[in-house]
Amino acid sequence: MLVRAPQGLIKKKYTLHLSQNSTELMTSNNISLNSTRICPELPKSSTAMFLGKFNLLKSGIFLLVTIRLSLASAAYMPDQTIVFERNDFVIHSDATFENYYEKVIRINTQTGVEDNGEISLAFNQDLEALDVTQAYVLQPDGEIAYVRPEDIRTRDAYIDEDAPIFSGEKNVFIIFPRLQVGSKVHFKVRTLQKTALFPGRFSWFDYYPSYSAVEFAQVNVSYAPSLKLQVSARGDFRPAPPPKSVLPTPPNYKRLSYTFEQPVASTYEDGAVSSLDTAPLIAISNFNGPEDLGRAYEERARPRSQPNKEIRDLAEKLIAGSDTDLEKLKHLHKWVAQNIRYVGTYLEAGGVVPNDAASILRRSYGDCKDHVTLLEALLTAVGVQSEPALINTVANYNPLPLTVVGAYNHVITYIPSLDLFVDSTSRYSPTGTLPSSDLGKKVLLTRSAKIVSTPPHSPDADKEVVTTFWKLYPNGNMTGQSSFSKTGWLEVSSRLYHVDNASTDQESDSRRYLRRSRESGTGKTNTPSSDDWSVPWVITTRTELNNVVNLPRPSAFEFPVGMAPGSIAAIATRTPLKSRDGPWLCRSRHHVEESTIELPEGVRVDLLPESVSIKSENWTYESSYALTGRLLRAKRDLTMRFDSPSCEPLLAPAWAGFVSQIRRDVRAQVFLRKID
Repeated sequence: MLVRAPQGLIKKKYTLHLSQNSTELMTSNNISLNSTRICPELPKSSTAMFLGKFNLLKSGIFLLVTIRLSLASAAYMPDQTIVFERNDFVIHSDATFENYYEKVIRINTQTGVEDNGEISLAFNQDLEALDVTQAYVLQPDGEIAYVRPEDIRTRDAYIDEDAPIFSGEKNVFIIFPRLQVGSKVHFKVRTLQKTALFPGRFSWFDYYPSYSAVEFAQVNVSYAPSLKLQVSARGDFRPAPPPKSVLPTPPNYKRLSYTFEQPVASTYEDGAVSSLDTAPLIAISNFNGPEDLGRAYEERARPRSQPNKEIRDLAEKLIAGSDTDLEKLKHLHKWVAQNIRYVGTYLEAGGVVPNDAASILRRSYGDCKDHVTLLEALLTAVGVQSEPALINTVANYNPLPLTVVGAYNHVITYIPSLDLFVDSTSRYSPTGTLPSSDLGKKVLLTRSAKIVSTPPHSPDADKEVVTTFWKLYPNGNMTGQSSFSKTGWLEVSSRLYHVDNASTDQESDSRRYLRRSRESGTGKTNTPSSDDWSVPWVITTRTELNNVVNLPRPSAFEFPVGMAPGSIAAIATRTPLKSRDGPWLCRSRHHVEESTIELPEGVRVDLLPESVSIKSENWTYESSYALTGRLLRAKRDLTMRFDSPSCEPLLAPAWAGFVSQIRRDVRAQVFLRKID
């Protein structure tokens, strides 16, 4: 039985931006709410790395404790267990709503103690009101420790300094006292959303990953009949008789209820796709299909993309001398990508509504919606049509059962005349390329109200070629020069990497880098400007390695890696899971590595590695080794071709075996000796 806090102990009022959606990736150190936004929070220098910027969040005010992922043991114990979770909605005809939320969490480990000492609620003070009605800790011995009013604190929402966000959002922190293993965290929250994000439209969903233990959860919804809500549930969400509502409910409202239990959690599988593709899930919406959501977005976004004189003048200046739509797009896309800083502005309904193009240009910053809006205005000014494309950058690849706003967290630009997508928030994605998180996704074209797909990961487009010439000296040292080229999403990631890891102390950095490959020496890397889209992305390196070969004695060595290691060795050093229960990430690409070693006079090769050829429907690997005079050559070629970035678990054993074969080849040695 829950014990209510003394009257007046926790009755401080806050305004809340109530989320109707969620995104799931990795973990954070607290519980949080996520505001409904069509744009992830991205660092200005890391827009290609969408996946790294999300927290593991629950939709709506479903507050999910961090799951620290343990990959060990059959007797998996999660750091916390959801003992009880109740979510009651009362949704009115205009899609505004009230919500009652109650949760009980049992702490199972010391990590769980650390993760649940503070719960953070992110909210938008322009749209909602929040009342924390109860919060306390029930100790294993039955003692109750109530949260004091001064332990509920409000601060401006946390903002990454590299990804500034200007908004009405704040964070409410509930600090729980005296937590220990076995404690139960209890809290209750009541919210009121005063303004619907899309007038008259409601959507919400929630899900429970397999690594989350849930003893009992319940979703109750009362709603005005005119809303015509649809409900879809998968997995172990089950319809149930509606209980008595906690919130005042008009007598003519329809009611529904679903319950869920998942008492046994399983370990997280490394490299798995998002649980959104597989987990038990419930979705509620009155959107009449994706075209309805597209129209709703257009109603609010389209008027903001109209060009004014300043925009028209700028567009004409930027495309001077360009004749084709592609040439015009390249100039305008690059300008927006490199001149409009990624800054979120989530005032009022700014999570789903862009600013107007003129103000974006004037301020020179904006989020993903703003980028799309300004680029559309510039393109319109020069007669090139474009439209927004709503997309989800999370690692899930199956559509949700109903159309919900939370199915999309990002927006990019589509050019119908070129059948081409561009993402101007990704500063290092030249026209014709996309970050990996944008590829192989279903997107909603808002103007034409169509569901289409972005280009897939492809070994033809996404390619890496490394060519190295080494010279071996009689003392066993080596020098090498490499050329390292990448295209497609591999290029995007490489441009970003070299921006984030630029250093003035290349000598120290190179020594540390080489040590990771068990090599000793120094090196230098020459990289083109990541902002220069006009030249192919080709990196050159020079490496000096010490004591590679134990000459003049008989010696054996692996082909050196140096400062341009390529990806084949990196793939080979990983140990994939030999069996899986769920789908896993498998992205198509092509890697070619060629290495030539000039041997000194008086050195004889006694044994070369054997050539390898492995072919299957989804991958091929070929290697060859040859000696011509004093030139020792090695070539390795790896191609991965998958129908989808999400592979079925039945393919996992074959992939693990394939990687093991590559590993043996990469570690193969050349045997040589000094001769008189």
